[in-house]
Amino acid sequence: MSSMSQFEPYLGPLYIGSMFNYFLYGCLVIQLYDYWSVYFSTDRRFIQAMVYMIFVVETVQTVIMSHTVYTIMVVGYGNPQYLIQTPWSSGITPIFNGITAATVQLFFAWRIWVFKSTLLARTVAVVVAIMAVIQGAGGIAVSIEYFRINLQPERLQGLKNTITFWLSTSLACDIISASSMVSLLLQSKKETPFQTSQTLINALIANTVETGAITAVVAVVELILFLQYPASFSYVCMEYLLGRLFSNVLLATLNGRQRMRTISNREFSTVNSADVVEFRLHNLPTTGSGLHQRDECTTHPMHEQDVAFATQSEIEHEQDIKGENSNHEAKQTYGL
Repeated sequence: MSSMSQFEPYLGPLYIGSMFNYFLYGCLVIQLYDYWSVYFSTDRRFIQAMVYMIFVVETVQTVIMSHTVYTIMVVGYGNPQYLIQTPWSSGITPIFNGITAATVQLFFAWRIWVFKSTLLARTVAVVVAIMAVIQGAGGIAVSIEYFRINLQPERLQGLKNTITFWLSTSLACDIISASSMVSLLLQSKKETPFQTSQTLINALIANTVETGAITAVVAVVELILFLQYPASFSYVCMEYLLGRLFSNVLLATLNGRQRMRTISNREFSTVNSADVVEFRLHNLPTTGSGLHQRDECTTHPMHEQDVAFATQSEIEHEQDIKGENSNHEAKQTYGL
């Protein structure tokens, strides 16, 4: 029994990481069912394809991870050779993590692209997309290099620069994406005079910060553990978490549209019609005459490109309040 304690720095993180992996995979299955129930026939085809592709990738990754854990902890029980040279499946995990992370980050880049048509927003979206592709390639490069050193963890320090670049790029991509989206939402918040819109935007900001921060924190922790404790498998625990977190963040973001629509309907149901009319009168042209212009402007909502999406949703809700309201608010909320 005492002889097995020397394997604790390796088997402990491996076991804990696998348990977290199974737990998050279960969460992913539940979220996928919720997505299928609500958005199966309404979402854009490419978004549906992305969701199902992510699920397939995560399923294959979980099977591969199970092979690694079973081989080391069961087949190789008490045999240090399985720790000196890990099974072939151990070298594939970075590939799946890179693919999953890149796909999710590209989706967030696309969301920034469609949210605002300004040059700055489009530039940020392109930068995020490029970084997502680079970090995805970095995950593939790590796997290739690990196979080149014959799957020997003690030689991973030779891949220090590659692994650091991969995780750092992923971290920077998450930070830029989340901070840019928060900035755009704050701009929209300043542009709307309605408290109801500000409440909805505050919820969106909190959601953006939470989903962006969790993957960034795990990437930082994994990088620190790899640099500070290279002789153990502590970083493997974070490695098993990272990809599953990205996939769950994606599904949570997509499924969150229904929650935001509920908030939107509840909040906007309290909007006074006079407030909306006042907003329209406030935006009447200062030149020109005739009652026709006033009637036309107060009958139809403003459609200026730089009007905040939440304000547009309020006016559209006022028109549809008799029962024709759709899920437009929730889709506009996420740029979908």
